[in-house]
Amino acid sequence: MITSVSPSASVAAVYLRCHPADFWHMHSLREALWHFARDLGFVDTEPFTDNGYASHAYLPGLHHLFQLVKQRHFTTVLVPGWWVFSIRDGDARTTGNALQNLGCRVVELPGRRPRHVPGDGWAESHRPARTPVPVPLPAPDHHRRPATHHRGQSCLRRPR
Repeated sequence: MITSVSPSASVAAVYLRCHPADFWHMHSLREALWHFARDLGFVDTEPFTDNGYASHAYLPGLHHLFQLVKQRHFTTVLVPGWWVFSIRDGDARTTGNALQNLGCRVVELPGRRPRHVPGDGWAESHRPARTPVPVPLPAPDHHRRPATHHRGQSCLRRPR
């Protein structure tokens, strides 16, 4: 981890957390966020990770990031989604808002479906236009003839 960073608007912080630990997923998310940062005009990214830490545990990477944001070393934090802060939407929103209240922008990686909080109106506004009607199955036909073999013999009778 870095201990001293000069303030720079050309470097964005990246925060990643996976639980349980997942090196390959973290690597792919970090690469995607690096490319996203370049598209936004940042020269580089500084990663802060808590790989393998549960969201309710002490998160050293997030704690260090908060310290540097308070010192104005970073003005932008890139995340794959607010779920990296917590699996609970309310807690994730609280953490993200705390970063924003310190004067930092929290920017999500585009192209991911947004999560919703129950009761926020998201589910109602994204309901399908019409509910599909189940198609009834045909009633069994009890008057069908028994299946036959290729020689016209019934499958139900034993050959003689």
